[in-house]
Parts: sequence; structure tokens; C-alpha cells
Amino acid sequence: AFGLRTLGRLAGRLRAWCGPLKAEPIAILTWHQLFDPPTGVKAPAQNVAPRRFEDQLAGLQRRGYRFWSLNRLIRAANEGERPPARTLVVTFDDGYAPVNVRSILEILVTEKVKATFFINGYYLSRDPQLWREVAAAGFPVGNHTYYHQDIRTLTQAELKRELRMTSSAWKTVTGGGLIPYFRPPYGAYDASSANAVAGFVNQVPRRAFDAPGRRVTVTAGTMWRKRGF
Repeated sequence: AFGLRTLGRLAGRLRAWCGPLKAEPIAILTWHQLFDPPTGVKAPAQNVAPRRFEDQLAGLQRRGYRFWSLNRLIRAANEGERPPARTLVVTFDDGYAPVNVRSILEILVTEKVKATFFINGYYLSRDPQLWREVAAAGFPVGNHTYYHQDIRTLTQAELKRELRMTSSAWKTVTGGGLIPYFRPPYGAYDASSANAVAGFVNQVPRRAFDAPGRRVTVTAGTMWRKRGF
């Protein structure tokens, strides 16, 4: 059960990620899957039971935290807007089995939390209608490659092809476009993979970037702003 002790640990992690509240930092949090792990098996930190995730969001809201989408936060930072204190960004990537996405969507809608998804194009074919519901509910979705490979192992042509495949698949399924941000699988990239998207994306620093008087902490890995994908 999600109790005060667990909530205290989560608040402690937020303080560690965000720094002192007087600096008004913004944390970008990530989850992968919502499932009940088998007894005796410790799930990765990004994977939690659906009930626990629901209680985490509700607990944060009770303590005055509010949730912005990633593109709204970065747009505000670029325009010099000061988001309210205790603003958080919730993101998801990986683990997009239909039953998992259904749990995520239901909880986000119930808790009225605006989250950002990073999708692998491969998952779109497993339940296109479900992803149409995600788009119709207004959740921003960014590119996470097609097959979730370590992009350092791909040639530049292969990487560009994966990004374009995912963008094309998303447009086919939903009729719309992805938001202009890309999260590399595993948060991993090198000079070659970065050069592969030169002219298409601007890199957002992995840990933080500065806006006037603010610090925005990226806890979920590198993200790139996309041009053309």
C-alpha cells in the first residue's frame, strides 16, 4: 500500500532531483510500465503497480503539485514565462503493451494529469484505436524511434529512417503529428547519432537547462527538439 512513508520517500526524491524549493526547479519524471510485479520480484524504479501510480499522483496533488506537459514547459522556458511553483512534468516511454497503456490512460484521465508519451512506432500497430484515444484525449506524444534500439548502434541513415517511420506511423494512425521532441532510447547517444539528426533537432541538455532565474531538471534522459521528424 502507498502510505505516508512511501510518499515521504517520493518527496525526498523530488527534493533531490529538484533542489531547494526556493529555486523553483521543475522536475521531469518518467515511468515505463504500470503492472503488479510477481511476489518477491523487485520491479525497476520506473515500473510501478497501477494503484501505486494512482496514489503517487493523488498524493502529489494533495501537496500542491500541478502537472504540465513537456512541450508546454519548454515553450514557457523559451519564452521566459515562469511556471507556478511546484510544477511537475510526467512522462512515459517504453512498455507500451495495450493493457499497460490502457491503465496509464485511465489513471491520467481520472486524476486529470497532463502527461507526455514518447512512442516507439512498433507499438502503434498493436492497438491503433487505443493510441487514437490517447491523441483524442489531448496527450502530447513524441518520437522514441521505431524499434527502441540503442541509436549508437545504428548508422545515421538507419536512425533517420526509424524516426521518419515512427512519425509516418503516428500520422497514419491518428491523422496528426508528433510533438517536436525526441527522447533517445536508454538516454543514450554519441557524436555520430547526434550528427545524424543535425539540421533536424536541437539538443536539450540531459540534466538541466536554464531559463531566466529557473532550473528545469530532466530526470528521464536526453530529449531533443525535432525539426522534420
